[in-house]
Amino acid sequence: MIALDFAVQTAHVSNQHLLTNADPDRTSSVIGAYMLFHSLGSALGAISTTTTHAAAGWAGSSALGGLFALGRR
Repeated sequence: MIALDFAVQTAHVSNQHLLTNADPDRTSSVIGAYMLFHSLGSALGAISTTTTHAAAGWAGSSALGGLFALGRR
């Protein structure tokens, strides 16, 4: 579990570094927006996966995960 926490924190720091390099005059706003949308995306993923699992089981949850993965492209 510690390795997963470390990996997530590393991804956040890396993403925030890239964003602040892109707009160094607005670091607080950029990081705040990043964390806001990250939190909203996490909540949407949790709610939709729970709802899908209740309706369609693991197969539905897996299919939803696949759709989320395709949406990143």
